[in-house]
Amino acid sequence: MVKNAIRLGIIFIIISSFVFNIVPLHSSALLENSLSLTFDKSIENVDVSPNANGTAIFSGVMEVSAEYIMEIRLSAKINGDGTENWVVSVDPSYIKVMGGTEYIPVTVSVKVPACTEHSVSGVIMLDVRGTPWGTGAVPINADQQLLVNINPFYRLSVSSPEPYQEITPHSRTTIDVRIENFGNTIVDDIEVTVGNKKQLEAAGWIILLPSSRTEVGSSGESVIVHVVVETPMDWTLWTDSPQEIVIKVSSSTAGISETYSTYIRQKGTYIPGFEPMITIIILSMIAIVLRKVKKC
Repeated sequence: MVKNAIRLGIIFIIISSFVFNIVPLHSSALLENSLSLTFDKSIENVDVSPNANGTAIFSGVMEVSAEYIMEIRLSAKINGDGTENWVVSVDPSYIKVMGGTEYIPVTVSVKVPACTEHSVSGVIMLDVRGTPWGTGAVPINADQQLLVNINPFYRLSVSSPEPYQEITPHSRTTIDVRIENFGNTIVDDIEVTVGNKKQLEAAGWIILLPSSRTEVGSSGESVIVHVVVETPMDWTLWTDSPQEIVIKVSSSTAGISETYSTYIRQKGTYIPGFEPMITIIILSMIAIVLRKVKKC
C-alpha cells in the first residue's frame, strides 16, 4: 500500500510538471487593451521677442497596455486666429507595442513666429489613435488639447520729424515727438517729459508738456505728441547758440524708458519793447524835425 501511494505521488508530480511546462501562462493575455496620455503641463507661455527662440515644449508620458500587439499613431494641428504660420510637431508619431505594458515619453514642440501679438493663443489638438491587433479588437483614442499663450514684450522707439529747429530769441515753438511701438502689445501709460527741464527753466525757458499720458498700439503703430518750448525773455543784442532738449519717454507697465535729444538754436536779437514799425515811425519823426531845424 505504501509503495503504491508513493508511486502515485511521483506520477502526479511528473504529470503536473509536464502540464505547466507545455501550457505556459502569457502575462499579456491577462491585460485589457488601454491607452492614455498625460502631460506635465497643459498650458505653456512662449517668449516671442526678437532674440528669443519662440518655442514651447510640452513633455508627456503615454501608458500603453496591449493584450497582444497595439499600433499607435499621433498627429497634431493648431487652432486659433493668427496661428497660420505656427508649426507643431509630435515625437514619436508612431509607436508599436508588442504586448504588455509600456511607458513611452512623448514631446510636443510648437514654434511661434517672432513678434506674434500678445493677444493670440493657439490650441494644440493632439489626435492619438491606438489600433489593437486581434479579432474584434476596438480602436482606442487618447486625444489631448494643449494651450500656448504669448508673453508680452515691450520696445519703444522715439524720434522727431524735425530734430533741429532755428528760431529767434523770445519765441515759441513745438517739438513733435514720434513714439513707435515695436513690441507685441498695447502700451497705454506712456509719459513724456523733458529730462533737462529743471536746468532749462532755471535759465528762463518755459516747457509745456502733454497734459495726459499717451497710448500707442502694438506692432509698429505710432503716435505723435507735442512739447511746447518758449525761449527766455532776456535782453539779447545778438545770439547764435544751440540748446539741447532731452525728450524722455517712459512706461511703468512696460518697465522701459527711452531718451531722444532735439536741438533748438536761438539766432537773432531780442530787446523788450522793440518793434520795427515803431522804430520806423520814430526815425521818420526825427528826420522831419531835423529838416525843419535846417530850414530855420
